[in-house]
Amino acid sequence: MPQTDRGVSYYIQILMWNWWLVLGVPALVGGLVMFLAPFSEPVTVYQAQSRVLVQASPGGAVSADYDSTTLASLYKELIKEPDVLAEVARTLQLKESPQALDGQITLKVIVNTPILSVQVTSGNPGQAVAIANALPEAFIRQTQDRNLTRAAQLLSGASSLGIADQGQILSQQLAAQGSITIIRRAQEAAAEQVAAPKANPTIAVVLAIMAVLGAVIGRELLKDRVYSPENLGSRLGIEPLGVVPSWRPSRSRGHKPITVEHPDGVHAEAYRHVIAGLLSTGPLGGHPPRVIVVTSPGSGEGKTTSTVNLAIAAAQTGRKVLVVDADLWRPDIYRWFFLSDTVGLTNLLVKPHLPLESVIRPSPLPNLSVITAGPHAGKGFRTLDKGALETLLNGLREQAELVIIDTPPLLARSDTLWLAAKADEVVIVADADKTRIRDLKAVIHSIERLKVQNTRLHMSMMLNRFQPPKVVYYSYYRYFGSYASYYGGYQGAYKQTKPASSGRLKTKKGQGRSGRDQ
Repeated sequence: MPQTDRGVSYYIQILMWNWWLVLGVPALVGGLVMFLAPFSEPVTVYQAQSRVLVQASPGGAVSADYDSTTLASLYKELIKEPDVLAEVARTLQLKESPQALDGQITLKVIVNTPILSVQVTSGNPGQAVAIANALPEAFIRQTQDRNLTRAAQLLSGASSLGIADQGQILSQQLAAQGSITIIRRAQEAAAEQVAAPKANPTIAVVLAIMAVLGAVIGRELLKDRVYSPENLGSRLGIEPLGVVPSWRPSRSRGHKPITVEHPDGVHAEAYRHVIAGLLSTGPLGGHPPRVIVVTSPGSGEGKTTSTVNLAIAAAQTGRKVLVVDADLWRPDIYRWFFLSDTVGLTNLLVKPHLPLESVIRPSPLPNLSVITAGPHAGKGFRTLDKGALETLLNGLREQAELVIIDTPPLLARSDTLWLAAKADEVVIVADADKTRIRDLKAVIHSIERLKVQNTRLHMSMMLNRFQPPKVVYYSYYRYFGSYASYYGGYQGAYKQTKPASSGRLKTKKGQGRSGRDQ
């Protein structure tokens, strides 16, 4: 089965399909952020403070250039180095990163003094106190370790040079960087009410757009429904022969087909588009099909509605058309043409030698005849051998230029496979909102196996009950609307005639088709 790649244009079209979601959700989020911002309540935070005394050693290497106050300003920059903050996080077993700790710590030198203030702000009072005390301790340890390491290096060098007074070198190095002493430890954190951080509507909208884009694309990747012609082509590698927009038969006017009720509408033109594609060329030598089987993967996907309207569209071209109700499990064709179901296909199955003319019924429309399912439907074609079935279909070919057969859902009944094996064309009807991709794959696989035995068999697909957003498919509506008027005037030929003797057709007010056939 061929597969097609999903390019960037495909996903752009999916986003255009969900334009209301892509634009609506971010706009809603941004509006809510702006509306709720003035109502945000203040947040309680806790502050803890410790103090450190910095002293430059008299005669040290640093004291020549820096006094204690200047040295305190230098240590203010060094005390929040990533190595120091990482040691604090390890010592206190904090989950925060060094970057997060940096944002909680404020260092400042008290004016005209060598005293350094360490202030920590946190939502946890105990954590604020612990960090305020651990930070200078970690800095003191690391400073001492660096001094000892440097002193060891100097002692090693002095020893190699034969310098005797190594103790003086050690004392000078230890005093070189001055001293730092904790003069006041943090004891208790003070609570403070601060304004809540202001929400940024721009950031909120950007994040909402990213979330919606991810959700739309993710839904597309996981979705198993057909829902659009582009998805059908992308998932199965098959372009639909035609696309029929969603519609429901009018209850007030009975079961009148859309090609008759609204002959100038986009729906009628969509069916004409499908039948034109079927009859323009054929699988062998350009000959159009004579016998077309219409089916669907499951029930309620619109195959009977499609059969009726395709037959009417074909009859509109002047061809002699015969529509056959071969769905013996749930027959429904007779309702569409207001015929009784007292005689039909089941009579031929019981009596194969019965003349076809005895079961063919004229419809209210010109060029269109009907064979209904007949009485006692529900046994299917299992009682008919292959030879008799082939004889039946050959006889149907002689009765009309085009035979369109409504069959049961292919995945539910085997009757469709029996008929498709002797047909010229199989039309698979997929419901845009209901049909699952995996079911379509199973149907296609079954038809492909039949094509090994029946080389003239061709397969087409039409998408039914498609609901295109006009922002994407405006040209689609405009195309059908421009050319539909060419076929006007056909509605007057259709009259609702009461059947002669079928109690099954009598309905009470409110009963009738729900708009979803089998």
